Amino acid sequence: MAIVASAQDRPSVQRSTNLPIADWISQGERQEIPWEVRVTKPELTFQQRMLVTVFAEIHSDELQKRNVNRDLHFLVKVADESGNWMDDESYVPFRLTEKMDRRTDLQMQTELYLKPGNFKVAIIAYDSALGERSVSFSRVQVDRVERDPFPDLLSSVPPVQFLPSPTEGLVVFGMGRINLPVVTQRPVQFDLIVDLSAYEYDSARTPVPRPMFGAPRGFPRPIPVNRPAMKNDRKYLDRLIQTASVLSQMHFEKGCTRVTAVDVLNRSVIVPTTVDAVNWQHVRKNVLGPDHNLVSVSALGGKDQVPGFVSEQLEKVMAAEPSCAAESGKPVHVIAVLTHGVEIEARSKTKVEQRCNCEVFYLKQDDNHLGVDDLKKMVSPLSPRVLEFRNPLEFRRKLADLLQEMEKTSAAN
Repeated sequence: MAIVASAQDRPSVQRSTNLPIADWISQGERQEIPWEVRVTKPELTFQQRMLVTVFAEIHSDELQKRNVNRDLHFLVKVADESGNWMDDESYVPFRLTEKMDRRTDLQMQTELYLKPGNFKVAIIAYDSALGERSVSFSRVQVDRVERDPFPDLLSSVPPVQFLPSPTEGLVVFGMGRINLPVVTQRPVQFDLIVDLSAYEYDSARTPVPRPMFGAPRGFPRPIPVNRPAMKNDRKYLDRLIQTASVLSQMHFEKGCTRVTAVDVLNRSVIVPTTVDAVNWQHVRKNVLGPDHNLVSVSALGGKDQVPGFVSEQLEKVMAAEPSCAAESGKPVHVIAVLTHGVEIEARSKTKVEQRCNCEVFYLKQDDNHLGVDDLKKMVSPLSPRVLEFRNPLEFRRKLADLLQEMEKTSAAN
């Protein structure tokens, strides 16, 4: 069993205790409190950030040998390539006043986004009750994406961003706006429709993910960012919301973005069509919160009404007046449907009717390995350009294809 101490609600708890952090760092590594430390290799997320997780574990049987009362302070600091330690930090206090079960371990977990570069990470555990501390250092190299189509994507975000603790094993969601310009000759009205349907999987058909590495005793495993989801597991939705947040941040030289988020299987609108600014943190909380029910594939109520709902929502978007300022003519209309695929087995064969002069893209994030995709069949009359991807790197490549196609469309009309 493990007790996890991690930053809650905010990237770092406000530290009121004055600690000589700089002196401790300058004095090098030390281990007065027995522990194990691990820093994961950087992993690209669908938010197109490099995620690093820091784990530190203290065994209770060793921790309370000398004293039951412990006033612990966990800290993580990061230095840049020049050796300058940044002001930001992850700080978690944890007080022990009662004897812990000897089989219980105390774990500290911190997650952070790093831009490409070389960093030095300091992990510190300090007990103010006995004046003991442990200090460990790790080097982290974050490489650039090979043949990166977006080398300036993160130019406006900080080099280090400490993240809130993950909820129920979900991937954490970072803040900040990426740099994703789209060069257009004519204005482009870009409509992004995101399907955030959540449903239970057939466990007999869902592959079991393999562990990412052999972790030491008690260590929580890193979040399987690119692995298939299991029954009642909604991490695939978390990843889809990350992808949606990237797509909604495209900045058109001429043009604008509208976003609509729906739940196809529940036939509900999560975010009515809105111009550009969507609070994806808020959407994430609503979609992944305890009040949002899963839909069972085997007992999907009203499934024959789903095709009609899909048709209605798409036709609304197609018929809507452009929201972009068309100073140089009528905007080119581009619609992108983002989904992980939908299987409903409805008897109805209703399909979307072509009702606009627009370019349509079907973006399928196939990281949950769903078999049949009925939604794809429903929108087939629109002759969409299909872009499928399974992991964050593939999404980055397909995103480049999408931008290129929109630039061509803008130039051709």
